[in-house]
Amino acid sequence: MFPETFGRYRIIGELGRGATGTVYRAVDPLIERTVAIKTLNPSLPEDVLNDVRERFLREAKSAGRLSHPNLVTIYDVGVEGEIAFIAMELLEGASLQRMLRQQGRLDYSTAADLAAQVAEGLEHVHRHAIVHRDVKPANVIVSATGHAKLTDFGVAYVPSSSMTQTGVALGSPKYMSPEQVLGRPADPRSDIFSLGVLLYEMLVHRTPFEGAGEIAMFELMRRIMVEPHRNVSELDSMIPEEFDRILSRALAKKPEERYQRAGEMAEALRKLRGVPPPRERAARADETMVLRETSIDQTSELLLAEFDDFARGLEDRQQAELRAEIEARRRKKDELRRWAKMQVRLREEYERQRQRESPDSPLSATGRRNVAIEALRRQAADQLAGPRPALRKEDIERLDRGLRAAFRYLAEFAQEVNGATPVLGFRYRMIYLGELPLLKLTDAFSDFRMRKIGDREFHDFVTLSCRLRPTREATVELSTLDIARFQQELDALQIESTRRDSKNDFRQVARAAFTVSAIPCQVRIRADYDAFGVAVDLLNVGNLGRARRSFSLDAFTESLVDELAQYVLGLDRSFERSLERP
Repeated sequence: MFPETFGRYRIIGELGRGATGTVYRAVDPLIERTVAIKTLNPSLPEDVLNDVRERFLREAKSAGRLSHPNLVTIYDVGVEGEIAFIAMELLEGASLQRMLRQQGRLDYSTAADLAAQVAEGLEHVHRHAIVHRDVKPANVIVSATGHAKLTDFGVAYVPSSSMTQTGVALGSPKYMSPEQVLGRPADPRSDIFSLGVLLYEMLVHRTPFEGAGEIAMFELMRRIMVEPHRNVSELDSMIPEEFDRILSRALAKKPEERYQRAGEMAEALRKLRGVPPPRERAARADETMVLRETSIDQTSELLLAEFDDFARGLEDRQQAELRAEIEARRRKKDELRRWAKMQVRLREEYERQRQRESPDSPLSATGRRNVAIEALRRQAADQLAGPRPALRKEDIERLDRGLRAAFRYLAEFAQEVNGATPVLGFRYRMIYLGELPLLKLTDAFSDFRMRKIGDREFHDFVTLSCRLRPTREATVELSTLDIARFQQELDALQIESTRRDSKNDFRQVARAAFTVSAIPCQVRIRADYDAFGVAVDLLNVGNLGRARRSFSLDAFTESLVDELAQYVLGLDRSFERSLERP
């Protein structure tokens, strides 16, 4: 059953239900207008509910100020009991994401037209000092006549908003701009980069930085920051080269090299051959695009998109997954016990056989007693047959919360590092170079990875990655015998450097000058859900090389993460005392 009303809106039926919210079809009785009512489920866990509610209210606040043909219209926002809701335009059509799944790539005229419409909507958004920050196919609805509307302002930046996103890279990873990847403030040019990714995908049915097959999140983000994209005309010779020029500017790594206004990109797209202007779009819709008939359920797909991101954290799924994990542990324990009993029976049979062969002597063939070996065997059997620790739900959740808190801390730490570019409090030493110049910390970025236990995903590890850059040139010139060893050291530590070779009369390298430009620095905190603890792995933190340290669940606190961050900055070496280095 669904409620009869939300505020003054009369509920007609349910359009769709997600893990964290529900969308209803409703009627505004004042003007007899059909609307979509988007609500939050009040049964969400408190820590999830707070995050979702902030995004939910931010969407209403940002999109409610806007009125444009290419933007979804927000009519009203309110609270019914404890449930917040938004009354919004009921969009008829399919998401661009669904279109790409069904049709593959779009013809270049259609792609340019849709991208131009989204750009025109963004131009209006940016004029109101709002940055969308999540431009992607799932957030664009296309009607049967080819009319595009941008929706879902759930992560939009509103200047007057009191909510901060310090250190957190918001948006969908494949469509992020380089500055979003680094957790830096996004401006309208970030939306232009994301629109460039969207246009690229419409033309060739893949985003520009995906590569072949699936890649890890960190590798994807590295490509976004440093690797150029391939021209679409190289991937499909039928695509006009004008698209290469538009995409080259939209996908520029530096914001100042992109279009400075979304309207500029829209104008460039409208000038392409075969792209209809807005006034002709409706008349030529049947010739330029074929859309499948879509039910109202497809509209709810988009409205529920942001809710799906939080589905993993729901209490009902937690219960089912924990029960499945407990059952799996029980079966494994039973198997180990059966195996241990079988081993005991085999050893007993072996002893009886040996006694039958030599009844008068408890000695082995060598004449020596096997007391120590038999004691070890009995001890091993006892351990295998003994009870294993049962899965502790509260410890799993506590460890997951600890990893999540560590990510939030490191994300904020990364943001502050990028703003301050601090100089480390102590110096590093390196073979041949000796004591390095003072190093400054730059390009900080925090990331996390999830893992499945049963059907639920928990935090597997969180990372802090950054670069150490010398404050002055760090150069060493080496002769033949030392070049290979130093190069091996650089490669092992993943240190970025430049090399200038000097050759002798036989065109062989006689000397080489190395200049260290950047040293990667990484902290990885990995959860151990079997032993209920964490392992901290370090690369080039405090000293060059790798190090590790393990902590129990009780010892893994926010103050410990802060102590680790102080060690990264070189403010305090307390964390170093018990590190294990290979």
